[in-house]
Amino acid sequence: MPGLDILIDSNVPTGSGLSSSAALSCSVALATNELAGLGLDRAALAAAARHAENEIAGAPTGPMDQLASMFGVPDSAVLIDCRSIEIRSVPLGLTAAGCSFVVIDTRAAHPA
Repeated sequence: MPGLDILIDSNVPTGSGLSSSAALSCSVALATNELAGLGLDRAALAAAARHAENEIAGAPTGPMDQLASMFGVPDSAVLIDCRSIEIRSVPLGLTAAGCSFVVIDTRAAHPA
């Protein structure tokens, strides 16, 4: 494995419920996979990212956030069966309908 120097600069509020830690760990896993030529698929990388969050960062997460980060595509939802880890992209057609998602920071406290 090569060494990596990574700088992260973000203004996403901590505990905002946007799965930012999963997105971050998955992006690092994807970059490392590419740079080191590991050849791991996205499901394996999602599992590694989840393990890192659970065991290293102490965040007790399930598989959903990492799988959604790894398998998300524009204008689609990710249907995940967390029992079998079956993943399917479901087109939403929001763009064609002139719709969009709006994310609002309510500043509501994150449950402990």
